[in-house]
Amino acid sequence: MPYKDKARARQYQREWVRKQRQNASSEKKLKHPPDFKFENAQDLTQVLEVVINEVLNAKMEAAMRGRCIAQLVQTSIKLLEVGEIEARLSAIEARLGV
Repeated sequence: MPYKDKARARQYQREWVRKQRQNASSEKKLKHPPDFKFENAQDLTQVLEVVINEVLNAKMEAAMRGRCIAQLVQTSIKLLEVGEIEARLSAIEARLGV
């Protein structure tokens, strides 16, 4: 409902956004075993896959969803690089007998 008074329109918009955030954050919580520990890059990559799927299914603006996914994909790429370096370092250590 449009308001003629700009202050009231801003107040209504703020309240609406606040309610949307509350609904979005309370809809789903990520579920994982309480004893789950991150020991290597592969563990984090699996968690990122779950989070990306949650964001894809979330009810939010397309632009916001796109920014979230872009950030998560950048993080995933870094994790894949770290995982590759980790594997290569382990192979080198195995050859040297360290």
